[in-house]
Amino acid sequence: MIQSQAMNTEGRYHRISLVRELDLQRIQNAKICVIGAGSLGNEVLKNFALYGISGITVVDYDYITTSHLSRCLLFREEDAAVRAPKAVVASRRISELMGKGDVNFKNARIQELEVGFLASFDVVVGCFDNVETRVFTDTVCYHNRIPYVDGGINGLYGRVQVVIPPETPCFCCTLNGSHSDIIDTSFSCNGNEIAYPTKYTPAEPAMASVVGGIQCLEALKILSGNRSGKLILINGKVLDVQTLDIAVSENCPNHWR
Repeated sequence: MIQSQAMNTEGRYHRISLVRELDLQRIQNAKICVIGAGSLGNEVLKNFALYGISGITVVDYDYITTSHLSRCLLFREEDAAVRAPKAVVASRRISELMGKGDVNFKNARIQELEVGFLASFDVVVGCFDNVETRVFTDTVCYHNRIPYVDGGINGLYGRVQVVIPPETPCFCCTLNGSHSDIIDTSFSCNGNEIAYPTKYTPAEPAMASVVGGIQCLEALKILSGNRSGKLILINGKVLDVQTLDIAVSENCPNHWR
């Protein structure tokens, strides 16, 4: 009983505050935009909510289907039954998780929002499954000097890239010829009611948790003053993680002078 009472006297974020590398006050006061509320977005949003960050905005145009329930802990059967908007439900659930405040949301494609929307954030986290949205977000963030943490999963493989403009290469610096072939194609994660060819990306919840966790940690480090850009590749099949140094591409339009 004495031990239980002692633990109850600790503040909600006491254990996190003991992590010396992170500035909890700056983190909780930050303005963060999470674009994409699918499997990766669910993990990122859950982690940010546990830190008590009330300045979160969720952006997603899609709706919840039954297939999301095996990989998105913020969604429920009743959400899929009415095909509820992902951004609306995710924002409500992380508000409940924090026990305070309202989380902002935009039920729209990021490309449809007003010019300058992303410029107001301290960091942007991308949780997409298509190249077109990555290029758009990367470009807007780079030209507005907003740190951007990009993430992606494909089955047991994952990727995280930290972009600190203008200090580091951007996502567009990593594009190759195959990316150019699909740059104008948008893919929905449920494959319905869109005017583009559809593609299903393999999604595995444990890998989403790993990649989303890394994305969250990298964003928290940026907010705490650690602004080192990097590209991280995760191979879940053989449990291998590589951190790569990449160079600015001379063909990248974000770096043309």
